[in-house]
Parts: sequence; structure tokens; C-alpha cells
Amino acid sequence: MTTLTELVDIYGRQSADKASQDPQYIAICKANDANTLFHYERLRVEKMRRLLEKALDIQETRQSQLKSALKIFEWRLAPDNNQEDEIVRLLVRAAWYPQWTAKQQTYFDMTVDTLRDGIDYFLSFTQRNSVGGKNPVNSFHRYLIESFGIDPGNSEKNELASALDRSLRGSRYKFEGFFFPMHEDDSIEVTKKLRDAMERALVFIQIVQNDMFNKRFKPDENYCFDEFRMAADQRKKTIYLFADGDHPAHMIPHGETAPRFEDWYDLIQKTDCVALARTLAYPLESPNLVANQDLLNKKVIDKVWSFREALWNDSPADL
Repeated sequence: MTTLTELVDIYGRQSADKASQDPQYIAICKANDANTLFHYERLRVEKMRRLLEKALDIQETRQSQLKSALKIFEWRLAPDNNQEDEIVRLLVRAAWYPQWTAKQQTYFDMTVDTLRDGIDYFLSFTQRNSVGGKNPVNSFHRYLIESFGIDPGNSEKNELASALDRSLRGSRYKFEGFFFPMHEDDSIEVTKKLRDAMERALVFIQIVQNDMFNKRFKPDENYCFDEFRMAADQRKKTIYLFADGDHPAHMIPHGETAPRFEDWYDLIQKTDCVALARTLAYPLESPNLVANQDLLNKKVIDKVWSFREALWNDSPADL
């Protein structure tokens, strides 16, 4: 048993105040009296125990204890907290977890894995360009893209997607997500990479453009559709952004949609999409720039955070 494990064991079975009187604690402190690393670890474990006591012991239900435990675990996940998330997990399992229902215990374990190993979002978008040359989406949303420090210039890539990814990562929540601009590898390897990322993602975000559905493209080569189906199969939380004007008025006519994509098209048409107004001519359309930035903050960034908050807010009741 390592020193850290032994300390967690001592603090896990009793309050922080009682731990200091425990014979095992006294003995281990005496044996490591000159060990500065030991005292650093001892203070860390005691700090986490007192933090948990303060937050969990005042709760009136086991459900609220579970919520608080998950919130503290998420808080201590920051990279510079040096394994404090694991200390929190072990202390919770030792001290409060045994009194929870089986459903609550399972939820805690699963949510800890999601928070620790998952990512916040999977960003789906298309590089399709039916007109060729410079990607029109970069012209339509030029000043929105530039507001995130990206010069769309004559890029053939979807720089709106780059801007959205940057806005999510640079937000106050510092989200982590999957952004895969190029799909040029072997298709089997690409599909595996997409599926693995989708399984880890909390939210599926798709930038919708009419070229995604257009029957003039080969219908069997559409990663956006594949990603949409993966997200549906895994019942992901979803956010859809429509980048081609007003939604649903400016969607491609149904007759121009490839038959394979009709169900996908119909769902997007009926869904409450975040519609981004064009910021093509500045300053003539500058109000659109402000409106779009506000939409991204409220309907995308804050929405992703609300889905993350639901991981602890939706903790099972004490039934």
C-alpha cells in the first residue's frame, strides 16, 4: 500500500478531525516525520476530506450528496490539480458511496468515467463546395470568422467550422472537443476515429449546409451523414447550426435532396436550428455580427455547458 493510498484509507473511514487521532495515522506520521513529500500528500488528502465534508454532510438527501460529489470531482479535474480528482473519487467511495442506492452508485461511477475520459463536443461539418474555388461559407460569414482571429481569405476549407471550434475551446468553460478538418486517411481508419470520438463526446454539434444533402454529390461519400447516424444511434445531445441563411426557408428544395438523406433532411427542417445570419458586407451588416456572436454564446456555448451540468443535476433520486 502506497503512502497516498494509506492516507486516503485513513481519511475515508472517518472525519478529518477523527483521522488525526487514529493510531494508524499517528504511526504513519511518525514514520515519515522528515519526509516533506509525505506531509504534502497528507495535507492534500485532508484538504479534500474537509472540502467534501463541508459540501456533502449538510445535504438533506443522498441525491443531493451525489450531485455535490460529482460537482467537486468535476472541479478538481483541472490538469494542474495533480490527481486531486482521484483523491476525491476514492474518498467519496469510502465515506458516502456505501449509503447510496445501487442506482446512485452506478451513476456516480459512470459519470466519473464520462467526466474524466470524455470530451464535450463532436463538431460535424462539410467541406463540400458545389461552386468550386473559394468556399462560399467563408464569404457569407467572413466577419464572424474574422472575429475569432481567422482570416478566411481564399480558403477552400470550411473556416466557419474552425471559428466555431475556436470559440468553444476559447470560451470561459474551456471545452475540449473533436474537430477533424480532413478525412483523407483510409476510410476504415477514418470511420473508426469518428466512432471512437463520438462515443466519448457529450454533445453532437453539426453545422448544416445545403451541400450536405445535394443529390449532385455522390450519396455514398458523406461523412456528415455518417456522423449524424452515429450520433442518433448513440442518442447524443444535439445542437444544429444552419449556415446558409434563414432556417428553414433557405434549405435546399426537397426534390434536390438525395433520397438516402431524406429522413436526415426532414429532421433538420423540423428542428429548431441556430440560424446564423450572413456577415458578408461590413459594416453594412454589422448588426448581424453582434447577433451571431450572441447566438453562439447563448445557443451553442452555454448550451453545451448546460448539457455538462446535467451530468450531476440529473443524479438519481433516493427511491
